[in-house]
Amino acid sequence: HSPYHLLRHDNLGLPESDGAECDTESDWSCPKVLFTTSTRDDRVHPGHARKMVRALMEEAAPAGKAPVVHYWENTEGGHGGAADNKQRAHMWALTYTFLAQTLGLDGEAPPVALVDNSDGKGALRSLLLESEYSPRV
Repeated sequence: HSPYHLLRHDNLGLPESDGAECDTESDWSCPKVLFTTSTRDDRVHPGHARKMVRALMEEAAPAGKAPVVHYWENTEGGHGGAADNKQRAHMWALTYTFLAQTLGLDGEAPPVALVDNSDGKGALRSLLLESEYSPRV
């Protein structure tokens, strides 16, 4: 099974959804998550990452504890996620910045700036991240 297939209420510690409101006092919480993928990945379609992001947000939303989900999809590259060293460096910079900020290693630094579309070669698919439950990046 993939992580997507394990993303269910019973695996998350959430009450089963029967149309009623979930218990917002649940102890369940999701850590911040960064998904990276490439539009041109010929081995693992980026739709899997997109679907996981959406499912994670939908599972957490009824509990009122939406995760902070960051999603980076490079429009070039392949299974490795980058077409050249510049893109690879950018992807790793995003990853390490996200990690440092999540672990609190950067003090008062601003939130991760995942949008860099100055050269048209990469963009945050922010529409997947925007919901009434999640903070804006």
